[in-house]
Amino acid sequence: MEHRTGRVAAHAATAGAAVAPRIAAIDVYRGLAVLLMAVGNLGLGVRWVPQALKHPADIGFTLADVVAPMFMLSIALVAGSRVRGWRAAPDKRSVRIRMARRGLMLLGLGALISGGQALTASPGPLELSWGVLQAIGAATLLLLPVVMMPWWVRLATGIGCLVLYQTLLDRYFLAAVLGISFDSILGSISWGGFLMIGSVVGELWQRASGPLRRTQVLALAGATAALLAFGLAGWVPVSKNRASLTYELLALGLCLLIFTPIAAALDDHPTRWGWLQSPGRHPLPLYCAHLITMAFLTLPDVDGWYAGAPPWLTLVQASVMVAVLLGAAAVLDHRGWALRF
Repeated sequence: MEHRTGRVAAHAATAGAAVAPRIAAIDVYRGLAVLLMAVGNLGLGVRWVPQALKHPADIGFTLADVVAPMFMLSIALVAGSRVRGWRAAPDKRSVRIRMARRGLMLLGLGALISGGQALTASPGPLELSWGVLQAIGAATLLLLPVVMMPWWVRLATGIGCLVLYQTLLDRYFLAAVLGISFDSILGSISWGGFLMIGSVVGELWQRASGPLRRTQVLALAGATAALLAFGLAGWVPVSKNRASLTYELLALGLCLLIFTPIAAALDDHPTRWGWLQSPGRHPLPLYCAHLITMAFLTLPDVDGWYAGAPPWLTLVQASVMVAVLLGAAAVLDHRGWALRF
């Protein structure tokens, strides 16, 4: 994680490393994902929130199942949009080292958070936990060996990862994957394929000439992935818990279709929706901030405060959480900190 302070920028310039400009559309998209994550996680334990807005027990797909893939896709789009610059960089090794550090850092932080959550859970044996940060970190490390390869190599490798994982899942992995949250470490093979395919879309999107062509690339890729998922759903169940091939394709397609109008709107107007760009620059600290805020809501053993809260109270809590995250993002902006890939 790099902080865009004056000293870091000066060091990068001295080292000859070009700092790529931020992509406003990705910041808006990531900011939307941050707020959806916070509000969605708040609603998971509230009884009055419809089950259709919560994760299914196994097979199925709901709105909640699109949030984590939105973060995955934002990483893939950034990587894909920077590939040509990375290939031309005189020091490719530093790019790979920075990417490896990012993946390892996410793995470590995710392990700490999962361990803390396990220790504060209800009494009983500790359960293995594999959270979203570990999944993103492991998938990033899988993307690393192929990230600078031609787009068609990444596409073929990504599809190969999805097919390989699904084959192994059906024959060997299913019980192990269902026994651990977020697909376990084994599911990282599938998420790695997601990142590889998403990075291809990101590269083709940035290479396209003109706003209309760029919009068409995103829309076509999103529709193709979603239609493939629907076509294969009769043979391969759509399941986030399994990180199944159809889930990855459907999530990729829907995430791209969500991103398409955002990218089109900001193509010629990159200053739009600054209030969403701000949280999009700070997803990791805001993820931690949302966990702390959630603790204040879930730790008090008062049913009417959280799980049994009336709708008006839940909406107030959600509004407070969003306000806290936007305020924290504004503070981070003021200090000149921002996420860099």
